[in-house]
Amino acid sequence: MNRELWRRVEETFYAALDQPEEERQRWLVEFCDGDAELLAEVQGMLEADGAGGLGLEKEIRRTAASLLLNTFGTPRK
Repeated sequence: MNRELWRRVEETFYAALDQPEEERQRWLVEFCDGDAELLAEVQGMLEADGAGGLGLEKEIRRTAASLLLNTFGTPRK
């Protein structure tokens, strides 16, 4: 995931949390406007957040690791 996508995912995630829970999914689909990657990433974060937050932390760590690899490449041995 590149930085721009991560920025959009993060902003969309927090905006989705501001929506009433019963309207969140409809709002998210409409907001993502056909961007399947954005929709999938945010849905995953929302599901993880709904699992008590521990899943969200794992998702954030996975995404951060992906960003680091995309930015700096694979570590050398």
